[in-house]
Amino acid sequence: MRFLRLIIFCIIIVKANNQSYSQISASSHYTSYSTSQGMCDNTVTKIHQDTQGFIWIGTENGLS
Repeated sequence: MRFLRLIIFCIIIVKANNQSYSQISASSHYTSYSTSQGMCDNTVTKIHQDTQGFIWIGTENGLS
């Protein structure tokens, strides 16, 4: 009986986890940028938002 409760608990956790991921991906939108759009490099190493709301992107070849 204890084993059955554990299995049911695990199934509930897995289902809840899958639903949260699907909700995030369904409502997410992103734009891809590369060196063609002015990035210093295509490999991003850091992302930072300053107190004024600007987003700074650190690459292997500088800031964008």
